[in-house]
Amino acid sequence: MKKKKILFFMFSMWEWKWTEKLFAQLSYYIDKKYDIFFVSLYDIFPYADFKWKYISLNKKNNINILWLCKNIFTLRKIILKNSIDTVIGTNDFLNIILLFSSCFLKIKKIWTIHSNPLLNFHQIIKRYIIKILYPFFHKIICVSHTQENIMKNKFWLKNTQVIYNFFDIEKEKIKFNETILETEKNIFKNNFNFLMISRLDKLKGFIPILRIFNKLNSKYQNISVTILWEWEYRETIEKYIYDKNLENNIYLLGAKKNIYPYLLQSDCFLFPSLSEAFWLVLIEALLANKVIVSSDCNIWPKEILHKNFNKTINQYPFYWDYWLLIESFTQEDLEKYKLNINSDLDNKELLLYELLEDIYLNTQKYINKYSHWRIRAEKFDIHYIVEDWNKLLW
Repeated sequence: MKKKKILFFMFSMWEWKWTEKLFAQLSYYIDKKYDIFFVSLYDIFPYADFKWKYISLNKKNNINILWLCKNIFTLRKIILKNSIDTVIGTNDFLNIILLFSSCFLKIKKIWTIHSNPLLNFHQIIKRYIIKILYPFFHKIICVSHTQENIMKNKFWLKNTQVIYNFFDIEKEKIKFNETILETEKNIFKNNFNFLMISRLDKLKGFIPILRIFNKLNSKYQNISVTILWEWEYRETIEKYIYDKNLENNIYLLGAKKNIYPYLLQSDCFLFPSLSEAFWLVLIEALLANKVIVSSDCNIWPKEILHKNFNKTINQYPFYWDYWLLIESFTQEDLEKYKLNINSDLDNKELLLYELLEDIYLNTQKYINKYSHWRIRAEKFDIHYIVEDWNKLLW
C-alpha cells in the first residue's frame, strides 16, 4: 500500500517544547503508514533520535509582508514538490501561512489547538480570523471536550474533533530511575516540599502562591516550594523571594528535561494556573502518584483528572477522587495582589493557605486518600490515542 504523506508545520524543533515533542512522539507510532515531514519556522535542528525529513524556513528577520509572502510560496513549493496529502498546523500565525500556501490545492488541512481559545476571544482581529478562516480546515483538533465546546459556541466552528494529548506510559516510567542533581538534594532532604512545574508566567498563579508561602514560612520553617521551568516572570519572582528573605524556602531550579525525579522527591504537586487547555504535567503528577492540588481553571483540569468532569462544584476546596480542587484565581485577583503585594491574604488565598497547612500537618491522611491514581494517567497512553489519529489521517 502506498504511504500517505504528512507534513507537521511548527515553530521549531526544540525538543523541550512539548508541542513539538508531542508530534515527534506521535510520528514514531504512525510512520509505518505515512511518510512524515517536519517544516519549522525557526532553524533549530532536531534532536539526536529524530529520523524524519526536516526543512527549516530559516526565520531570522522581523515579520513583514515580504517575509510573509516569501514563506507562503516556500511552503507551497514544499507541499507540491513532496506531494503532501495532509498538513497539520500547530499555531494561529503558522495556520495563516498554511491556509494561503495551500489555496486551490487538494490537501487535507488540520489545526491542532493547544491553548485556551478564550484568550483570543476578546481580541477582535484574532476572533474574526478564527471565525472566518478556520472553517476552511478539514478538522480543528481540540484537546478537551470543554475546549471543543468553546470553539463551537464562541467561534461558531462546526469542523471540530477531540483527540487528547498523550504519553508513552512505559517510556515515561523508565524516567523514574533517574535522580536529581547532588547539589539539589538538600532542598528535599529536610523540608516538606510543594512542587510547581510551569513556565514562569503570571497566569500560572505565582503571585498568590508567593504570598501564601510567605505566610506559611513565617509559621513553619521547614516548608518549601520548588519551581521548575523558566520564562519572563522569573525576575518578579526572584525579587519577591529576596525581599521576603525566602531564599531557603522557595527554590527556582529552571527547566528540567526529566521532571519525575523532582515529582518523586516532593510531597505535594501544586497547580494554581488561571487558564489551561491540556497541560501534560498533571498527568505526569498522577503517574508519579502525587497528592495534587489543582485550580478549577476554565478549560481543563477537571476533564482530564476525572471521568465525571461535568460535575457542578459550588464550594472550594473540593475533595474529589484523584485530587483536591481549589477555586481558580482571576486576572483581577492578580492585579489586586500585585498592587498590594504586602497586604493580608484575602478569603480566596486563606482557603488555599488552610488547605496547604492541613496537607503539611496531616500528610499521611492525604497520601492515603489522594496519591494512588496512576490508573487514571494510563488512560492517556499513546497506544489508545494513536488510533484516533490514524482514523483522522487515513
